[in-house]
Amino acid sequence: KPKPELSSAKGKTSSDDKKLFGKKPGIDPDYDLIMEESLAKNEYPLAKMEAANAADHTTLAAKFCTPEIWEKYKDMKSSGPAKWTMARAINTGVMHPDSFVGCHAGDRES
Repeated sequence: KPKPELSSAKGKTSSDDKKLFGKKPGIDPDYDLIMEESLAKNEYPLAKMEAANAADHTTLAAKFCTPEIWEKYKDMKSSGPAKWTMARAINTGVMHPDSFVGCHAGDRES
């Protein structure tokens, strides 16, 4: 199935654009891995983690993934098929700090 094209230069939307329901062309937020900007660069999201920890409720990922833990494990990959990283593990917790756990394993080894 071909991916929808961007809107025309005149600002009109095509019928394919309307089928996206507010999603960006080529990205499916239900299935595609969307990484938080700093995590995509393998950088600790300090400001977001500090803000999450200052909130009344935060994820376990924000509470326990300190800068020291990040530095120790940021370059490691799981030995399983997913080759899971710390960035991918805490991504949902950084993007959704009001979730409970905010940390996911990608395979048995992670």
